[in-house]
Amino acid sequence: MEFYKKTQIGIDTFTYELVDRLDISDLPCAPAGTVLTGYGDGVSPSFATPTGGASIWGAITGSILDQTDLNGALNRKEPANANIQTHVTSNHAPSDAQKNYEGYVVLANDTLAQALATNINTQLTVTANGTLTTTVPPAGVRCSVTIVTSGTTSRVITFGTGFKPVGTLATGTVTARAFVVNFISNGTILREAGRTAAMVV
Repeated sequence: MEFYKKTQIGIDTFTYELVDRLDISDLPCAPAGTVLTGYGDGVSPSFATPTGGASIWGAITGSILDQTDLNGALNRKEPANANIQTHVTSNHAPSDAQKNYEGYVVLANDTLAQALATNINTQLTVTANGTLTTTVPPAGVRCSVTIVTSGTTSRVITFGTGFKPVGTLATGTVTARAFVVNFISNGTILREAGRTAAMVV
């Protein structure tokens, strides 16, 4: 580090004269456990042991509950974090029941029990008339039942216990066609929210 003396010799003109130079190796090094308290031109460096309380942070050992300063800081943050957690849990995070849902389940032919409280999207091939039943998932959950035809005889599918449909479903006389019937739960029953026309499987 260099130090210069600045001298003005005109309106916008200055001269700079090197007056001192400090090398990092010239700086005194404080012994372990002390701090530098005095140093200057013609003054020998002096050191002293610092006084005061213990360091705010030190080596963290043991459980976090043993770190009184850290634990105290975290405790002071709990009210805000608790509000965030409540918001996430109540509005976005899935319930225990929702965590167990199966996304899309292909059932055996002519399976009548759909169990949409667990299998929120099911598919079955029908070879005979039948009445479907289901368990009901929590309110707000959307489900679907996909009916696939087999053969050229039209089948009538009725939606029974657990469902509130628009009506029955007649499969028609074309084989390998799919109908998707959508539902939404109010917590006690699944109301139909729409259905597709026949689609190629």
